[in-house]
Amino acid sequence: MTTPDAETLAPTERPVLGAPERATLRGEVQAEIARRNPKPVAVRTLQLLA
Repeated sequence: MTTPDAETLAPTERPVLGAPERATLRGEVQAEIARRNPKPVAVRTLQLLA
């Protein structure tokens, strides 16, 4: 059995970096990361004051 090379595989379509679906996914990922790794209160306060 042979492994298909790049020429025989169909190119995969990737969404444009600024595509709305990507922005939504990026927001969901960032929210999940923030939920799992909460920042200390001092860091959040400094961000609010900036």
